[in-house]
Amino acid sequence: MVDFTFDIEIHVGGCFVEDPTFKYVGGSVHTLTEIDPDKLSFFEIRDLCHLVGAPKEHSRYRYLLPQGNVEDDIRDIETDVDVVNMTTLHRAWPADKIIIYTDIDVEPLAVEHPDGGGVADDGVGGDAGGDVGGIGGDADDEDAEVGARVEEQNLDDDDDDDDDWLYEGLESDDFGDDIFAAPNSAPQDSAPKSSDAPNTALNSSDAPNTAPESSNAPHADPEWAEPALEDDLVSMDGSDDEQKEMKFPNAKVFRAALREYAIKKLIDIKFKLNERTKISVHCKNECGWRCYASQISGELTFQIKTLTADCTCPKSFKNSQATSAYVANKFIEDFGKNPNWEVTGVHNHVMQNLSVDLSLNQVYRSKRKAKDLINGDEQLQYGVLRDYAQMINTVDKGSRVILQTEMADETSQPKFKRMYVRFNAQKVGFLGGCRPFIGLDGCHIKHRFGGQILSATALDANDNIFPVAMAVVEQENKESWTWFLEIFADDIGRLEELQLVFISDRQKGLIPAIETLFPTVEHRYYVKHIYNNFKVDHKGLELKDALWRCAAATKVREFERCMQYIKDLDEKAHEYLANIAPEKWSRSHFTPRALTDYLVNNLSESFNSVILKSRDKPILAMLEWIRVRLMTRLYTKREGIQRYAGKLCPSIQAKLEKLKVESKPFSATPAGSFLYEVASQYERHVVDLVKKTCSCRYWDLNGIPCKHAITAIYTNLETPETYTHPCYHKEAYMEIYKELLPPMPGQLEWAETGQPAPVAPHIYKPPGRPPKQRKKAADEPRNPYKASRMNRPVRCGKCKKEGHNSRGCKASITGETPWQRRQRLEREKAARGGVPAPRTRSGSAPQDAPQPPSQQPAQPYNMRSATQPSSSQQGNQASQQGNQASQQGNQARPSHTRAGWFSSSQPKLHTPRETWDTLPSSSQPSPAYRSTGGVRSRGQLAAQRPPKMTLVGGKSKGKK
Repeated sequence: MVDFTFDIEIHVGGCFVEDPTFKYVGGSVHTLTEIDPDKLSFFEIRDLCHLVGAPKEHSRYRYLLPQGNVEDDIRDIETDVDVVNMTTLHRAWPADKIIIYTDIDVEPLAVEHPDGGGVADDGVGGDAGGDVGGIGGDADDEDAEVGARVEEQNLDDDDDDDDDWLYEGLESDDFGDDIFAAPNSAPQDSAPKSSDAPNTALNSSDAPNTAPESSNAPHADPEWAEPALEDDLVSMDGSDDEQKEMKFPNAKVFRAALREYAIKKLIDIKFKLNERTKISVHCKNECGWRCYASQISGELTFQIKTLTADCTCPKSFKNSQATSAYVANKFIEDFGKNPNWEVTGVHNHVMQNLSVDLSLNQVYRSKRKAKDLINGDEQLQYGVLRDYAQMINTVDKGSRVILQTEMADETSQPKFKRMYVRFNAQKVGFLGGCRPFIGLDGCHIKHRFGGQILSATALDANDNIFPVAMAVVEQENKESWTWFLEIFADDIGRLEELQLVFISDRQKGLIPAIETLFPTVEHRYYVKHIYNNFKVDHKGLELKDALWRCAAATKVREFERCMQYIKDLDEKAHEYLANIAPEKWSRSHFTPRALTDYLVNNLSESFNSVILKSRDKPILAMLEWIRVRLMTRLYTKREGIQRYAGKLCPSIQAKLEKLKVESKPFSATPAGSFLYEVASQYERHVVDLVKKTCSCRYWDLNGIPCKHAITAIYTNLETPETYTHPCYHKEAYMEIYKELLPPMPGQLEWAETGQPAPVAPHIYKPPGRPPKQRKKAADEPRNPYKASRMNRPVRCGKCKKEGHNSRGCKASITGETPWQRRQRLEREKAARGGVPAPRTRSGSAPQDAPQPPSQQPAQPYNMRSATQPSSSQQGNQASQQGNQASQQGNQARPSHTRAGWFSSSQPKLHTPRETWDTLPSSSQPSPAYRSTGGVRSRGQLAAQRPPKMTLVGGKSKGKK
């Protein structure tokens, strides 16, 4: 099964010239799609080029390094080793297209030849078909096929022009850049297809190959071996002993090839010798399989001296050579395409392709290492931020990057704290044509060290977002916002002179920072954020609509009527909104200097949405991702407006056309020079075309003629476009995007500042476990299929009060809580001199307290009282005790606390609780509770005990 394919772009019919630089001129371009790299060889490349028009004889084939240029990064294809190097490089970069140039083999040009590496797979070929169902080749290779489709294109063709530049999103794929890959990340090539031969030799193409060095290539990993020369990777002869005499450049390449072989053959190997000059391995199960290789005398080349037959042990799905690092390198392309690949998916994919059963811990480690290979090490990227900042200031003159660090003491290493980034094109565009309206917002960074991105976003002439500046800070608080706004004001200019207007959703620490730094600057609030707090205690669609009508009101009198309506609905809701200054959230109190009546902070939310994909990357990869998108966006916007022929920007023209339709019901009556009274059946307004104002204040706030003004303009025989503010004209848009963001070279060309490299910042962890789900709003349904009872008032069924249900009701029938009852009993006890009140049934008069045992009348002495009574006396006594117990049960309320008749004139403190069975005979109040001694039967015990009583609604009720 093919798990990875390439598209091959072949340039045919041209030639390489130096005019004045080395380049390829002339010819045509053909594209072959879905080419399996494991089936490519030199002869297959030759047949593919011949299929699209290149002659087989006297042709030279060359390929371009990934993301390289023709002048410096062109390489020859002369052998199968070159083909293996080509596919390995494109796998490791990664790149999905291979570019091949063909020309006539005349005097060779001065082209740098890279070192080759690996042993090529067997050439593949097949019969040539109409749409290249199979590519023709040698007769011996008829069974192999390379499925491909050929598409021819003209070099001079241009894509159809469209208006994609109008949209806000940056939907293009990630631009390749060496900053997004780790400096030492060269993933291994996929294992070649296994043959059906009983003894498969170790193929040196299984070992990783080092990418040829170029201006944009990452640093070579010292763990990877140097590329092999072609004559070092061929066998000594064509005999059957070729597998035993295969050569490898050094021990590291041999170990990598051995690992591939062991995993492919399901052999769990164990190293007997693992030295610099010789390596010997054998099967762990001692079945006799063995491989021995040593260094050739006088060279670094390793050669296999001994390789026995296949392992005869039962196959196992556990293999010690399939480590997490190997899996991460092996499937680096799959991890790159699936950033959120689940653990079970990785496990099943490895099991299907390698027949290796990984543990869950191995899968987790593989995912983490693959992420480090793709994005680079998160911690190490902080160390190159000074070099990155210096390179931005060098390449983009006029930009400003400020890096702030902190040190625990003078001897410690600086620790990253904050970073401010503003490019020159952002400042020039904002001051050149944007309105003085800035949205402030922050969003979370999702990598291991966390942090926040603070951003300042403006609006361009087409009402699209225009990022002005951003900063990476440790947390969102007053200190960080103050730091960001101070630098922003010093960088852009004095905010009071620019008459800037801020809008925000009242981020943490932002309001006190603005009040401290710029007390006179207008600061608007995000109305949706106000409503989110408002609806917690004031729910209902009617209150919601009334709040938004207050915010959208453009006249002060209209705002006051809406507030009075809210006051009639809910006094507390009106009090909540009255505490917020109306100039913060209502159009009726906005000043017209910003030329926008935005009630929401959608411009900042849009910017946060655009950079969402970058916020889980390490800091340097994240900043580069944003820079590349911004560079592409500025160029796309400028090219798009140059093709536009209108006077007003497209979005503004669309708004004006809609207002023209809404102006039809109105009629204008002239009341003076350029002064009109515009009325309809329901409303009437005054329009002044000289001052460009309307009494509805829409024209004043936006700079776009309202429907009333359009009626007056048409009556004056003019067009509304001439009365639209110049900030919406095409010239203003071109002024905003006249400056572009220049490209920046790769990390290898960054100059070192020589200053101490900062280390990763302190990790701020909030208390508690990290939330797994988003916090939902107060009125957001938890179940989309069922109406929720959340946030509805709960009413008790007993006391009919809100706030609790009947099971949690703490009030008795009389309305007393347990705490109130205990306080009342204590007061009554203190009034009686410390003697507790007798316990009675609820609603009955209190009974006289029984006398203590010392004051009870003496009973006549009976000889049988000390011994066991007779059966008749026992029965009569039991009956008498039962009747007395029943009478006392009706009069006294049973309790687990000490009875009232236990008290005396001198009460005893800390008297232990006594049950009926443990009471002494001397302390019994009456014969009904006195034990007669002897052994009592079950029936006697039941007859002598008082009846059980239950509590019903706070009243005692005895059993009958």
